[in-house]
Amino acid sequence: LKLFQCASHICSGIVFSTPHGLQKEQFLKAINTLLPGIHEVPRSFYLWHHPEKPYYFWYMELKKLRGREPSRSELRDIEKLLREQLLASPSLTPTLFWPYNKEESFRQIQLLKREMKSKKDLPHISVQFQEQHPTSIEFFIHLVRPKATQSLDVNLKRLPTPLQHLRYFHSETKTPFPIEIEGFSINVPSNVFDIQDSINLLYARRYVLKFLESAIGPFRDYNGGLFAKQQQHFEAIRLHLGAKIPHFDLFAERLFYALHPVETWLSLSLHEAEELFIAFSELLQEKKPFTVKSRSGSFTIIKTSDVQDRKRLTINKLASISISYAQIVLGGFHYLCLLGPSSHLVQKLFQGSLSWEKRKTLRLILQEGIPPSLNPCCTASDMRCRLLNKLLFEGLTRLNEKGKAELAGAVELTVSNNHLLYTFRLRPSCWSNGESVTAIDYAASWLWALQDHLGYPERFFGIKNAREYKEKRCTAQEVGIRPLDAETLQIELERPDPHFLENLAQPSFFPLFGALQEPKWFNGPFMVREQRKDGLILDRNPYFWDIKRCYFEQIDIRYQENIESIYSLFKNRKTDWIGEPLSILTLDQIQELTKEGLLRKQRVKRRFSIFFNTKHPLLSSPLVRRALSLSIDRFHLCSTLYPDYEPIPIQAQPQEAVRLFQIGMKELGINPSALTLTYSRHTRRHSLARYLQSTWQTILGIPIHLEELEWNAFRCQLEKRAFDICGTLQDTISENS
Repeated sequence: LKLFQCASHICSGIVFSTPHGLQKEQFLKAINTLLPGIHEVPRSFYLWHHPEKPYYFWYMELKKLRGREPSRSELRDIEKLLREQLLASPSLTPTLFWPYNKEESFRQIQLLKREMKSKKDLPHISVQFQEQHPTSIEFFIHLVRPKATQSLDVNLKRLPTPLQHLRYFHSETKTPFPIEIEGFSINVPSNVFDIQDSINLLYARRYVLKFLESAIGPFRDYNGGLFAKQQQHFEAIRLHLGAKIPHFDLFAERLFYALHPVETWLSLSLHEAEELFIAFSELLQEKKPFTVKSRSGSFTIIKTSDVQDRKRLTINKLASISISYAQIVLGGFHYLCLLGPSSHLVQKLFQGSLSWEKRKTLRLILQEGIPPSLNPCCTASDMRCRLLNKLLFEGLTRLNEKGKAELAGAVELTVSNNHLLYTFRLRPSCWSNGESVTAIDYAASWLWALQDHLGYPERFFGIKNAREYKEKRCTAQEVGIRPLDAETLQIELERPDPHFLENLAQPSFFPLFGALQEPKWFNGPFMVREQRKDGLILDRNPYFWDIKRCYFEQIDIRYQENIESIYSLFKNRKTDWIGEPLSILTLDQIQELTKEGLLRKQRVKRRFSIFFNTKHPLLSSPLVRRALSLSIDRFHLCSTLYPDYEPIPIQAQPQEAVRLFQIGMKELGINPSALTLTYSRHTRRHSLARYLQSTWQTILGIPIHLEELEWNAFRCQLEKRAFDICGTLQDTISENS
C-alpha cells in the first residue's frame, strides 16, 4: 500500500492477493477512521487483475474535505496504520445461523424456574446469540417471571422499532405460585456494533438488555453476571493503558475476553496486562510469524498463519497442561497467548407476525448534504455538523434555552478564587457501547484536537500552555488539562475567561471514545444506527444519562440540495422542519409560510462575513479591501435579498471606495486583475454573488468571475484558503473565542 500527495488529492495504490479479497468499502471505512472527511474522487478508481498471478492492483484518488492537506510524514504514519488495519480486517463473511434448540430452551427454563422463590421476585432472564443476518443480529431471550399484570406483548411494544421481536412460546404454571414463561427473540442493527469488520456481540447484548429493562422493568440476568465484572476490570485496564499502547482499540478487548479460564479475567493485574498488551501490540505490527516471550517469563505469544501450526495449538492440549491462555485471529494470523512460566511448554505444544406502534420520529432534511465527518473536532464550525454533534455527544456543559451554560456531562464544578482552575466531577454515564465515560476520554480528545491539523486548536488556547503544546514547545503533561482520576477533570486557564463554560458546550470540547478519529460510539442523547449516502438514522441512546428528556425515539435525516424539493416535502408532511439552520427559504416561501401561520422567528447573533485572501496580490492591500467593503450597500441587500437580517450600520460610500482603491493600486504598483468570487449552492447565494459582481465591476472596474460550489466543496476551499473572495454565515462561537 502506498499513499502520496498529488495536487489537491491524496492518491492511493494497493496491491493485494486474491485470497485477501479487499473491498473498496473496507478501504474507505478504514482510512476514514484515521483521517475523517475523506471522500473518493468520482471516476478515479482503477482495478487491474494480473493475467497469470493471483494479484490485483488498484488506484484511487481521495479528497479531504476538512482542514489542510497532510504532510509527507503524516501520510507515512497514516499509510503504516492503514496497512495494519487492512491486514487485521477479515474479508466479508456470509450470514450466520444457529438453529433454535428446544432441548436447550427446556434446560434454561427449568434453571430459571428453580431460582424463582416468591411472588415478589424479579423476572429472571437468560440471553443467547441466535443468528446474524446481513444487517442485524438476533438474540434469543428466555424469561421466567411471576404472573404480571401486563402481557409481554404490551411490554415489548415499548421497544424501539429497530429492535424487532418475535415470540416463540408462552406457558404458565400455578405452582408454587402463578409463573409465566416466555421465549422470544430480539433483532438489533448490526452495523452499530461493527468494529474493524468484526461484530462485538458483548456491546450488542448490553444494548438489548438496556432496552429490555426499559420495557419490562428490572430483572436478573442469569447468564450475564460475569460480563459486568469483566467490564469493570477491563475499563480499569483501558483507563490506564488505552492511550499508551498502539492499536489498543484494535485488539485489547478481544484479547482480554479470550482469556481462559474464567478466573484469569479478574486476576489479571494492571502490570501483567500492560506487559502482555505491549508485547502483543509490537507483535501485531510485524509481518512475519514468530514467537515472543516476556523477559520475566510471565507469558509467551505465538503468531502463525500456517494451517499445520494452528492444528497443533488445540484447546485439548492447552487444557491438559492446565495453563491460562487466549486464542484470537486477526488479519489471517492466529495468536496464542500462554500466561505463566511456559517457555518449556511451547515445545510440548508443538509436538504432537407482530403489530407495531408508530414511533416518535423526527424527520429532518439537511440542505448542505452529507456531513464529511461526525468528529466534533473536525467540523465544529459547520452548522449542520454542529447540530449533529449536539445530538450525538454531551460535553461537560450544555446551553439551556436562554443560552446559559448548565452542567451536563459534569455533575459538580469547583472554581478557584482567581477563576483560573476549574475542577469538574463527571456524572456517571456511558458511551453507546456501554463503556464508562471518563476524564481520560475528555483529556485525550482535547490533546488530539491540539495535535491534529483537522481541528480548530485556537479554541483551546485559553487553556494553560495549549498554544505551546500545539507549537511543540511543551509536553502534554504541562498543558492545563489534567484527569485527576476516572471521574475528575481539572482545567487550568491562562487568564480568567467569562465565556469558558459556554465554550465548553461547543462541539470542539466534546469527548471521543478510544483512538478512532471517526467516531463509532457516542455519549449524547442519540446514536447513529444507519449511515447511508442519502441520509442518517439516529436512534435514542439507551445509555444517555438523561434519557427521559429524549422525546423522540428516532431522528431520520435526509440530504436534499434543492430548496423547492425540500419545500414540497414539507408541504406534503414528509418532513417536520424547514428553514434555518437546516435549510434556507426563498422570499416567496417565507411569505407563504407567514400567511399560513407556520413560520416562527427567533433573534440570533449570526454574521454573514466576506473573506478576502490576503495572499492574493490585489487583496494584500488593506486599502483595496476597504474599498471593496465600502462599495457594498448593506441596507439595499437586507431590504431586497435578506429582509430578516439587520445590516451593520455602515453606509455605502462609492466615491470614497474609488479613492481608496486608486491609492491602494498606486501603492501596489500593479494593474487591477480579475478576481474569483466563490459561493455555495444555497438559496439566494447566487443573487448575492451577482450583486457583488455587478457592484465591484461597476464602481471599481475589477473583473469578477463567479464560481458556484456545493457546500462541502465550498467549505473545503474556505478552510484550505483556496479562494480569492468568498462569503458565508458565521456562527456565534467566534465572538467568544
